[in-house]
This record gives sequence, C-alpha cells and structure tokens, in this order.
Amino acid sequence: MPTLYETIYNIFLSKINDVNLVSLPEDISEATMYGFMISAVTKFTKCLNNLQDRDDTLQQFNPTLTDFEIEVIANMMVSEWLSPSINNITVLKQVLSDSDFKITSQAQHLKELLDLKSTINEEVSRLLVQYSYDNYDFTVYNCY
Repeated sequence: MPTLYETIYNIFLSKINDVNLVSLPEDISEATMYGFMISAVTKFTKCLNNLQDRDDTLQQFNPTLTDFEIEVIANMMVSEWLSPSINNITVLKQVLSDSDFKITSQAQHLKELLDLKSTINEEVSRLLVQYSYDNYDFTVYNCY
C-alpha cells in the first residue's frame, strides 16, 4: 500500500507550531511542505525503501514506508523548516550591523534557532543510526 504525502505532512505538522504555514492556502502550504519533504528524502540516502519511487500526481510514495521511516523524514523536514528562519538575510544583517537592544534580541533569537536546529539534527542523526542498526543483517557476518 502506498504512503501518502499527507501522512508524512501530518507527522511533520505535529512537531511544529507554525501559524503562518497552516494559515496559508492549502495548495501553497502543501507546496511548501513538499519542498521540505524533497529536501529531507534527498538526505535519507540509506533508506531501504526507494524514496525516488513516488507519484507526485497522486501525492504518494509507491512503497509502503515504515513508521520509523516516516518519523525520520518528518524530523528531517523540521530541520528544513527551520533553515529559512536561520538563513534570513534581514535577521543576519541586523545581527551583524547594529548593536541596540532590539538587534541584540535578534542575535539571541538567531542563536536559539541555531541551537534548536543543532538539537533536531542530532535527533535525526540518532534516528538514522538506529535505523541502520535495526536494518543491519548481522547473520551475514556471524563468524561463529
């Protein structure tokens, strides 16, 4: 049974609180989440299921993804979702060019975003290690 993009989007949305994203028209919101998902699956290189086997018209992955694979993709999407906030040139210019209190607050905000992304990326790395460990065939290398 195929895995619908919507299934992955729902897990992703349960991990974030973004009024701006959910208040967008549905087609724009889905296009945004699709972009996050494509960036995420591109980085999930050791997935046992072929993540390139998908139908964008039907909005589905043709293979049935495991719950764990969906969790990894959703967490990677959270990391992708944070990137535009961190890579916002307006925030960077303010942080680097001015020193009043408001800008210091921007610098702190940027630091917190970077820390959050680092934490999420550590979680994604932990999930990928667990995924690899769970799917490694130990019997092939059993020397006993």
